[in-house]
Amino acid sequence: MIDGTIDTAVFEAALRQVIDEADTLRLQFVDSDDGLRQKIGAPAWSMPVLNLTAEVDPQAAADAWMQADYQQSLNPMQYSF
Repeated sequence: MIDGTIDTAVFEAALRQVIDEADTLRLQFVDSDDGLRQKIGAPAWSMPVLNLTAEVDPQAAADAWMQADYQQSLNPMQYSF
């Protein structure tokens, strides 16, 4: 948990560097004539930034957002891992 203010630009740059350097985080599945294949894709990624400080209980609001996000199914043909 991060407690306090963060510089979102610096935080995103750090995450981008990790994703750029770790091929496994850019793994994609593609359907080809030979069947399902894996490839290392370009880092097509965006970091959601949510400001929940105006919520009555920011932690509860963050927890609810994360729980809803976890419930979303992923299409392995659409996302990098």
